[in-house]
Amino acid sequence: MMSLLPEKTVPARSPKIAPGINLEEVIWEDELDATPPQAHGPKIAPGINLEEVIWDDEAPSSLNTPNTSAASPTSWQKAAFVPMQMLKGVSDLPDALAQNVMNALPDKVSGAINQGIQYVNDLPIVGPVTQALGLVPLSNEAFKQREAAYQAARQAMGQSGTDWARLSGNMGITAPLAAVVPAAGPALAGRLAAGAGTGAVLGALEPVTDGEFWKEKNKQIAFGAMTGGATTGVAGALARILSPKASTNKNVQLLLKEGVTPTPGQVMGGTAQRIEDKLTSVPIVGDAITSARRRAVEDLNRAAYHRTLDPIEEKVSSEVGREGVRHVSRQLSDAYNKLLPNLKFRADNQFKTEINQLQCMAQTLPKAEAQAFKTILREKVLRHLTPQGHATGDSIKVVESELGRLSSGYRGDPSFDKRELGTALNEISTSIRASLQRSNPEHAGQLKAINDGYAAYTRIRDASGRIGSTDGIFTPAQLASVVRSMDKSVGKGNYARGSALMEDLSDAGRSVLGSAYPDSGTAGRLLNMAALASGLKQPAIPLSLAAASMPYLPFLNRLTAAALAKRPQAARPIAERIRQLGPKASVLTTPAAFEASN
Repeated sequence: MMSLLPEKTVPARSPKIAPGINLEEVIWEDELDATPPQAHGPKIAPGINLEEVIWDDEAPSSLNTPNTSAASPTSWQKAAFVPMQMLKGVSDLPDALAQNVMNALPDKVSGAINQGIQYVNDLPIVGPVTQALGLVPLSNEAFKQREAAYQAARQAMGQSGTDWARLSGNMGITAPLAAVVPAAGPALAGRLAAGAGTGAVLGALEPVTDGEFWKEKNKQIAFGAMTGGATTGVAGALARILSPKASTNKNVQLLLKEGVTPTPGQVMGGTAQRIEDKLTSVPIVGDAITSARRRAVEDLNRAAYHRTLDPIEEKVSSEVGREGVRHVSRQLSDAYNKLLPNLKFRADNQFKTEINQLQCMAQTLPKAEAQAFKTILREKVLRHLTPQGHATGDSIKVVESELGRLSSGYRGDPSFDKRELGTALNEISTSIRASLQRSNPEHAGQLKAINDGYAAYTRIRDASGRIGSTDGIFTPAQLASVVRSMDKSVGKGNYARGSALMEDLSDAGRSVLGSAYPDSGTAGRLLNMAALASGLKQPAIPLSLAAASMPYLPFLNRLTAAALAKRPQAARPIAERIRQLGPKASVLTTPAAFEASN
């Protein structure tokens, strides 16, 4: 087969086949096969010079291959196309509005509008201007054609993938809409609703360039709502990471400040704590959680000891329970006894008033207890005073020692009335110490510190002695009970206002740590043995349980609690701002999501 392209003279895309060829006289291959050889002879076509014909095997490859590729765009053409893309992004919103209106109107109405627009377009002078401004008849097919033409232009410019320039135009036109997004409340449901609503509106403002209009529009609205809701959810999660609830929980913060380390579940509270509660029944992990919770209760005891000794600037021992309480008592007694020889007692009017009030209160006790109070006051207290109501420090030391012994014995009695008598005797000691402070102004600071420590000591002493305490280790609930019972204000007013002595510590303990002192017990030990035995066949079981227990080890527990609860002061307002901006951010994320989905 020969080529009809003459040598050296015809470019590859010339519409002229070859010089001197009359196409009316050419015999084509399909005609040649159907014509007997004698009908046409050796001459293929008139006017063809066989000496000038280029045969297939001689033709350059550039002549055999059609040149269908357009010239590559120049750099300035690519640069000039970017503003057009941005304008396209800006016009998407008004285009979508116009398309929505057109499809919402009855066909007759939209048809009449399009006829009017076409009439204006056909006018001389005015028509070209209106067309240049984009005022042309609207139809879903026209939107599809315009989108196809735009995508073809992008392809011609060598672009593919995300249309960043168009997206910037989309965001530029939707960003101002953030100002009209309604403010969401603090509740997550309200924020999610605001974000989803914003996304749905923006979905409705996306042009439909493919498929049936209403079907696609419903998809766009649903996709926009999901994007807006997801944006709000992500913003909330980011805010929670930046400033978790534990970092704003005053009870958690107080405990950490006092040296109490709750478990991760106790720090986070809510669902996390409920899950942790259930995990206490899991072998190995449960024992680790129980141990960590026991340490937290013991930390609370030490925190109470510290509050008792802090006024006299003495240190707390590592012991808790009965030994810890004894250590606190010794430290206070030593500080008081060291100062007492330098003091002088004078029964002033306030002391006399307080004693008279105690005598009146004692009269409400049963006869035996009332008489006992009267006798003890006369023989153990007033007998050591001069007629003028004075006493040396050594005499007061004897008085307080005897009152302390009797008070402690009565308070430990099973009888309620005897315990009330013990409390009344303890109040005599409190009045004596207050009077000493007034009588010795030069030592008032030291005495006040000792008295403040002693007041706190009476709370931990009574809490440690409560029925149900384990070896003198009191629970937050037991401490709270003592704090309330020892509030002597009218109607327990201080406790009701939250200002009773050590009430903040006991309330924080009850809120975060719970009311019990955990005990793994025999069942827990048996489960641990079973889990370890399972490692003989499946080593992964005890190993995985041991790994899950790691955050509850003492050092790691402290690190975990700090990571969950400690944040800079600025973190909370920043997190709250992020949380509130979640729904508004949908005006940017929704267009981006639509672009990414195309």
